[in-house]
Amino acid sequence: MATNEEIMSVWEEFKTANDERLAAIEANVSDPIAADKLSKLEEALQSLTGTVQDVVEEQKSLAKKSGRPGTTGAGADAEYKTLFNGFMRKGRNEEELQTKSLTIGGDTGRDGGVTVPAFIDFNIREQLINVSPMRQLAEVITTTTGDHTVLLNVRGTASGWVAETDERDETATPKINKIKVPVGEIYANIAATQTLLDDSAIDVESWIAAQIADQFAVAEGAAFITGTGTNQPKGLLASGNGFAVTASGSAAALDKPDALIDLVYGLKAGHRANGNFLGNSATEATVRKLKDTTGNYLWAPGLNGERGTLLGYQFYNDENMPNVAANATPLAFGDFKAGYTIADRKSFTLIRDPFTNKPYVMFYVTSRVGGTPTNNEAIRLLKIAAS
Repeated sequence: MATNEEIMSVWEEFKTANDERLAAIEANVSDPIAADKLSKLEEALQSLTGTVQDVVEEQKSLAKKSGRPGTTGAGADAEYKTLFNGFMRKGRNEEELQTKSLTIGGDTGRDGGVTVPAFIDFNIREQLINVSPMRQLAEVITTTTGDHTVLLNVRGTASGWVAETDERDETATPKINKIKVPVGEIYANIAATQTLLDDSAIDVESWIAAQIADQFAVAEGAAFITGTGTNQPKGLLASGNGFAVTASGSAAALDKPDALIDLVYGLKAGHRANGNFLGNSATEATVRKLKDTTGNYLWAPGLNGERGTLLGYQFYNDENMPNVAANATPLAFGDFKAGYTIADRKSFTLIRDPFTNKPYVMFYVTSRVGGTPTNNEAIRLLKIAAS
C-alpha cells in the first residue's frame, strides 16, 4: 500500500510539472515532453491514491460481511442455504423452499421462481454499493412494495413580531410535498453450464451474486444519472429536476476556478456541510490542474485512505457523468442523501430454466429498483457555458 509520503512526493512533482505547463501556455510555447511528463505523473498519482482507496474499501467490506446475517451457517440459515444450493445446482428442493414461506413468482406469481435468500441478497447489495457511487451517496431505502413515496417538508411555517396587545395574524402553514419514486424492473439473464454447476469446488452463490452485481450495476448506475423515469429510475441529470445551475464561465471548457467556488457557495450552508462532488475521472483530471488566484491548487490528494478533495470536499467518480463539453453538466455538488433517493424492493426473484437454452442452465433474476431527485435545493450542477 502506498504511504502518505509517496503520495505527497508524486503530488509535488505533479504540481511542478503542471506549473511548467501553465507557464508554457502563457508564453505560447508548445512543450510535448512536459505534457507527457504531466500525463505520466497523473497516472502515477491515480494509481497511488487508488491503491489506498481499494485497501480501505476492502477492509470496510470485510468488516461489514463479518457480522451479516446468514454467514454463521447456524440453525435455519444453514438449512436454508443447503436447500437453495440444491435448487441452484440440480433444480431440487423447490417444494421445500416453498414450504419455508419463500415468495414464489416475485410480485405477481406470473412466472414462477423463488425469492433469492438473504445471504445471496446481501452479497448482491454489498457489491452494488461498492461499484455504484450513487448508492454510497444517496438515501437508500428498502420497500416491500413496488412503489414508494417520499415526503418533503417545504417548511412553509411563518412567524412574526407583535406588541403585547396587538392582534395576531394567521401565519402560513407548513406544506408537505409527496414525491413518487419512479420504479422499474431490472433483470439479468445469466447462463451457466451444468458442468459448472456440478463442480463442487465452485461457490455457486458467490458466482451468481457476482454476475448479477456486474450486470445490475451497469444498468442501474446509468439510470441513476440519466434515467428518464419511465419504467426506470429518474436520473440526477434528467430534464425537469429543478436543480440550480452554475455556469463554468467558458463556452466549452472547465478552466475557471471561480466557477467551482460559486458552485459550492450557491448551496445553503446546511447542504454545503454535507456536500460532495460527483464527476467522471476525466473531469477530476481536469480540476486537478486548476489553481485559485493565490496560486493554490483546488484539488488535494486523499491521505490515510481518504478520497481526493476539491475545495475541501470529497470527490466521487461516476463514469456515467458526462465529459466536459459545450452545454454539458459534468459536475454535481451537494448533499446527495437529501437530494436523491434510491428505493429497492426487498428481494430479488430468481427463475431457474434448464430447458430453453440447452446445454445452458439460465438463471433469470429480477428486482425492482427506483430512484428520483427529492430536494432540488440540496444539489447544484455545473454547466459548461459562458454564462
